[in-house]
Amino acid sequence: MILDTGAFELTFNGDVANALGLPNLGAIQIGGIGGTTQAYQSVCNLQIGDQMYSDVPCIVDPDFQDAGLFGLRFFVDNQLALQLDPNSQTLTILSC
Repeated sequence: MILDTGAFELTFNGDVANALGLPNLGAIQIGGIGGTTQAYQSVCNLQIGDQMYSDVPCIVDPDFQDAGLFGLRFFVDNQLALQLDPNSQTLTILSC
């Protein structure tokens, strides 16, 4: 997945969504730098380290070419911050 803080939602392509068994919770139209497309709303479960996050809102975009985008909403909704250390080339997720 690509960490994209410019993207609002957690987004998966159709193949990944099918492999994970993500439910289709309704069609939506999404837009970005490449234009607009049809997608659908879903939810997924994420585990980061020892922490499990259940029923995380996400979008499935069948036309998306990469595996997925990790958007900003997840971090905001869960009161998490990102710390990037270019010297050690690490990204740390912090609780606020």
